[in-house]
Amino acid sequence: MNAVWFIFVVGLLNTGLGFAVAMYLGARYRLISGAGADWQFDAGEQWSDAAAVASKPDDETPRLATPAITEPDAPVGQSGPPLATEQAVEAFLAEVEQYQGQLDQVDTKLRSQTDNPEGGSIRDCLQSLLEAGREYVEQRERARDQIAKVHGEHPEFGIVCEDLQQAVSRQDQQIARTEQAISEFPYTGDLADGCRAMIGETGKLTDANLVVRDSLHEVDLAVARGEHRLADLEPRKRYDALTGTDSRAALEGTLQQWLAEGAEHVAALSVAAIDIDGFSGVNQRFGHVVGNQVLQALGAMLVGEKSPGARIARFSGERFILSFPGTTLRDATNNVERLRQIIEKARFDHREEEICLTVSCGVTEAADGDSADDLLARAETTLMEAKRYGQNRTFIHEGSYPPPVVPPTFSIESRRMRL
Repeated sequence: MNAVWFIFVVGLLNTGLGFAVAMYLGARYRLISGAGADWQFDAGEQWSDAAAVASKPDDETPRLATPAITEPDAPVGQSGPPLATEQAVEAFLAEVEQYQGQLDQVDTKLRSQTDNPEGGSIRDCLQSLLEAGREYVEQRERARDQIAKVHGEHPEFGIVCEDLQQAVSRQDQQIARTEQAISEFPYTGDLADGCRAMIGETGKLTDANLVVRDSLHEVDLAVARGEHRLADLEPRKRYDALTGTDSRAALEGTLQQWLAEGAEHVAALSVAAIDIDGFSGVNQRFGHVVGNQVLQALGAMLVGEKSPGARIARFSGERFILSFPGTTLRDATNNVERLRQIIEKARFDHREEEICLTVSCGVTEAADGDSADDLLARAETTLMEAKRYGQNRTFIHEGSYPPPVVPPTFSIESRRMRL
């Protein structure tokens, strides 16, 4: 009788333990896979696509460095929700990149129709655009739901998650406006004018999509900050895929390490923000594909012409950051001003057309007590002054109001680069 009772108790315990493990694994699977359609951050806050959201700022407006995210007391390599967020971001980014590729294809085909438009070809392009948008939105929802769930449990990611929410809402609004424009396309009117109008729509869709992409990178960066992994990133996250320069995350990790070395290192670190003037005009005239080719060419030029020991990172969009460890502010400023003049004299050839660029620059140096965010924000504030006072110039911040740099004379020959 005792043996039978012992077997019964053991069986009961095994059953309970198995059920508990199954419940735990089920909960983990739902967290990672994003099962379900509960779009809430928490019980009282939902993703809202109905509210009107302010439009994307013009590309000319410098964007200040994102404020530092409060770092939780979590050990390096923490698993759980941050890991699930990182996986969701990667899945979301894959959908964004795939959709962008489809937008680029449609945009290229529409541009080929402007000189000799044909109604059937245009109709096929617009139908592809409709299908791509609808498929993208459907696939995008799963990854966004995963990020929303983690937001409720980790309020330290609140700012970047809310920015992502707004970016997605703006994108949904633009997709709806484009669908309306497609439904009203004047097939019985001037096809060339209608085609050019739809090229404008694909440009707006691209702008909205790139804002979503940048917002996702901000979430990914916030996770890396929160887990103290900026100094120990995976190799694929250390570089910008388009330009081959350092990534923003790698830049921040490098600056944090340098600033942590002490006063001697802080006194010998300068940083410059460089931004292409009027880059939105390049995208509007030639399309996003050519715009990317320009960024690749410019990134290669900056890498090839920077001073030895300097590091260059693509900060966002058409914005680059140069860091000059072990360099005085004046020496860094001379190098940046030389780069500005090299770019001004360069010519980028696209087929039979010539693209000319100028850049605005802001240079500053580290001060005692600076964090990486402080230093980057000051560099971008200085850049803002260069933008405000006419562009194509360099401003310097030496601890007070940033003044313009009197351009030194360099012996620079013009060069041509074929895209």
